[in-house]
Amino acid sequence: MFLQNHLGIVYSVYAGQHDDAIKIWQSVVEQKLPSTRKSGVADLARAEASKHVSALCISRASSEPSRADEYIKIAEGLNDSTASIVPSQIGTERMQTKLHLATWYCNREKIEKAKSLVRDEVLWALDILTDDDPANDFHGFYVLANALRAVQDDKNHLAARHAMRQYGENDSAISEANKKQKATNDTDAFCSGLCLQEHKQWDNMRLCKSCPDLNLCPNCWALFKSNDLHLQICNPEHEFLYVPRMKHVFIRGNQVVVNEHVVRLDNWVAELKKEWQEKPIAEITSSRWRRSSSKELGSGDAKIERKRDKLWRMFSNEKDKHQGSIPPRSP
Repeated sequence: MFLQNHLGIVYSVYAGQHDDAIKIWQSVVEQKLPSTRKSGVADLARAEASKHVSALCISRASSEPSRADEYIKIAEGLNDSTASIVPSQIGTERMQTKLHLATWYCNREKIEKAKSLVRDEVLWALDILTDDDPANDFHGFYVLANALRAVQDDKNHLAARHAMRQYGENDSAISEANKKQKATNDTDAFCSGLCLQEHKQWDNMRLCKSCPDLNLCPNCWALFKSNDLHLQICNPEHEFLYVPRMKHVFIRGNQVVVNEHVVRLDNWVAELKKEWQEKPIAEITSSRWRRSSSKELGSGDAKIERKRDKLWRMFSNEKDKHQGSIPPRSP
């Protein structure tokens, strides 16, 4: 199954045979192994195939408007068929199809529909960034950056993207003028061009707004604009988001940079929560996981309330594993 996924990449990226690549990846998504011993590995391969085919469908729908409905129908079908893949993990490949569809709807100016697809991911990530465990902040920023990228919230997307940059020994973000500080953590900055390299920072990279997950470093961007990249990965007419070079130093876990201004992390998270929770409150209260009232909780402690809401949103996605409502738990 993994070999088929790589074969699909060969057909799509190097040969430009997009329809053949889609058929290969669809066959992987539809495969199921009889033995439960290998089901976890098979789910990973299926999730990877789903990510590839949905990204390609969105890209082709933008490049071939006459076949857009056909491609979007495939992506929407994938979103339904992969809902049960790795259900206990949010932010993995299984969420990519939703992000890809959100990208399409946002480009079609269907902003509310795009937001509804990624709302759970945004709220989950914001909870991660305000819990008591700083070790999971990178994952929270990762999920948040990808969700905000899909709905083209460039200002907050770049704030989350830069927050994942490598840090020095004093826990401050490395500036371009001070590269001698020792890096202590990984990044997810990667190029989709010829180099296929993982870069230390997102600085000076360009991210396509029509082709999900497609990023180009400065060198591959130059090749792409001169038609010398020789890869079937994008359309030169697509709009790209430029990631500016970080000029500010900010403290890990306490600050982020928003529109060239260093702001407190908790203030930034609070503003995003206000924006994203204005409409979803009614949706949350109508889900199968009912909240108990603050009176039932007893003390109404804010920390307990926040942790309960976080778990509740996470478990509400496990539609195939749970039935009924969760009973209230005393603090």
